[in-house]
Amino acid sequence: MYLLCGDGNMEPMTLAINEAASARALTPNAQHWKWVIEIFKKFIDNIADCQDDWMVFVDTNPSFSIYTQMAVAAVNRLLTPINADDSSKTAASAMVALLHGTNPPHPIYGSWTFAEVAKQQKVRVPQIHLLIGNRLTQFEGPATAFAALSDATSKALYDIYKQNPSYFVNATKTISTKEQFRNYYSIPLRDFNTAGVVCAHLGRLLSSMKQGYYKVYGIDVKVNSEKTKECLNAIDMIVDRL
Repeated sequence: MYLLCGDGNMEPMTLAINEAASARALTPNAQHWKWVIEIFKKFIDNIADCQDDWMVFVDTNPSFSIYTQMAVAAVNRLLTPINADDSSKTAASAMVALLHGTNPPHPIYGSWTFAEVAKQQKVRVPQIHLLIGNRLTQFEGPATAFAALSDATSKALYDIYKQNPSYFVNATKTISTKEQFRNYYSIPLRDFNTAGVVCAHLGRLLSSMKQGYYKVYGIDVKVNSEKTKECLNAIDMIVDRL
């Protein structure tokens, strides 16, 4: 496993990156926006040319900034965390609109959107592979109304799927109901709570955590082995789906 870390200077660089992407073309064939947007893609393609069987995961900013667009343009599939509440309905619909545009396009801003420029300059937009119900607690498990996707979010995304199935990775079975859509494209992920906090603080693998107390900023924090096992099972379930 290779880890390429981010940089704290990415945010201050946003203006410069935007200026490079929007620079005036000196020749008809110059595509400054595409060159900038596909920097990460070219970087990954160059690595993949050296060895076989590469799988690259890119962790993106939740806002649709220029470097988030660069990350999106670099990948083939999207893993989308969605909170299990009805407010995510708007966020899920907005995500699809950012990637593919609205129908009909906005009369003023439509031609300036990522979706429209990507279409014009033939930049590939990735498909949605899996919708991950984010931070479900043990009290609000998938057996309750807090399933991997709430009903409102499921309906919004299923309506989009019915109109544009190509936005999603091709299903290997027939999907004709909202429930079938939710079962196929979404999965719940429990909140890792204390175990996750301690692992992040110590830089430890979750699988290496034994039951006991661990120092976090000088305070003894107890990690329960049963809860750790549940978290590992949740990770295995998602990996199997991938």
